[in-house]
Amino acid sequence: MIQAIYNRAAHRLTVTGHAGDGDETHNLLCAAASALTYTLAAALIDLCAAGQISEPDAHLRPGNATLRCHSSHASRGAVLLTFDTIARGFALLASRYPDGISYEEQ
Repeated sequence: MIQAIYNRAAHRLTVTGHAGDGDETHNLLCAAASALTYTLAAALIDLCAAGQISEPDAHLRPGNATLRCHSSHASRGAVLLTFDTIARGFALLASRYPDGISYEEQ
């Protein structure tokens, strides 16, 4: 089971676990979760390069990822939009495939 936990106030997304193995649905869930996670990592790097945030904190390991950053008042909207968009993807996956992925907001 993949678990995605989004803490909006802390600008943090944690993704742990695996969807399982064997069938096509589980492989697709792992691929979708990985794509969302790595997309967020790339977006945070882009926000940093644009001077919107300081260096993001990204720990990406198979089955265990945590991404977070700090925003200024001026960049808060861009950071929230970025995190919210990715979190929405996880929420959609969890609603469609509840046996393979869970999503929680803190």
